[in-house]
Amino acid sequence: HRNFGPYFVGNATSASGTWFQNLAASLYVFEQTHSPFLLGVLQFCSFVPVLVLAPWAGSAADRFDRKQLLLVTQIGSTALSAALAALTWAGLASVLLVIGCAVGLGISSAFSAPAGQALIGDLVPREELQSAVALNSMTFNLARAIGPTLGGISVDQLGFAPSFAINAASYLVLVLGLMLVQPRARELAGRGAAKLRESLRLVRQQPRLLAFLLIVTAVGFAS
Repeated sequence: HRNFGPYFVGNATSASGTWFQNLAASLYVFEQTHSPFLLGVLQFCSFVPVLVLAPWAGSAADRFDRKQLLLVTQIGSTALSAALAALTWAGLASVLLVIGCAVGLGISSAFSAPAGQALIGDLVPREELQSAVALNSMTFNLARAIGPTLGGISVDQLGFAPSFAINAASYLVLVLGLMLVQPRARELAGRGAAKLRESLRLVRQQPRLLAFLLIVTAVGFAS
């Protein structure tokens, strides 16, 4: 599909590149400190922004242009990963800097994830939406399957700095894909259209939805 293909390729590439970043950052921190605690801190800082910012990030995906929001987050992620690669290559990357970069990338991911998922509905006709959503979900499973393996090979053969640079390049592939697509025009939600308290009220009124969210959260923490 003219509007879906470039986004699909870019998203799959970016998702795979994220594993290069995560694996290289974890190995770098552990190599520098040999501290399991700091390794846990790194992982916590990578994912806690997604958890904390999720309600506001979802609202932002409705209130702002999704393509533009994705472009901003991906360009920001590119800059962070490229800067970390340069500083690592120069021998100036500290453990604190790597953790700080993880926080920044986590914030970017918090806002890009809901915008990217919602953008699919603006790229394909309604009758093709189910297939597009399935393909988009496949990109994350594909990235989880091949990303850590390729990331490990990259760290072993190329080193930390090139692995961070590969992640930066993967974000640029998604940026290029976004520039090639033309989402359908849509009416943006107003400031009061998607408030956090309204979402919480909906969850309270739907016991099955609450149970589903609890199960998904438990599975996520377990994995």
